Amino acid sequence: MDKITLQGSERAALPAAHRMSGADPSEQIRVTILVRRHAREDFHNRVAALGSGKPAAAISRARNSPHAMARAPPTSRPCARFADSHSLAVLEEHAARRSLRLAGSVAQFSEAFDVQLHRMSYPEALTAAGSAR
Repeated sequence: MDKITLQGSERAALPAAHRMSGADPSEQIRVTILVRRHAREDFHNRVAALGSGKPAAAISRARNSPHAMARAPPTSRPCARFADSHSLAVLEEHAARRSLRLAGSVAQFSEAFDVQLHRMSYPEALTAAGSAR
């Protein structure tokens, strides 16, 4: 299976963080994957309309309900097949949230996603917003 780098998926370490060591290859971790929207073009059109300052069109609850999303074709199937091909466990698959939760070892995730995971150290605790406490 070919690997494709998703633009914008790269992550840099937080400022003032430093690498302590490589992650333990046998450590078990869990990862949540967000799957793309079904109606991508419609979504981009809505975002562009909102950014233009024009009044937004009415949003249909029926069309955007969790039930409607759950009935949509499962775009998470290729992700689940990818996980299976790399011996990663699919813990949860949620169509309305467009997400999959995967579990496996650091070594399995590193090989599957062609990444190097590290243990990092930070000089002080950070809040979720990224500012120092």
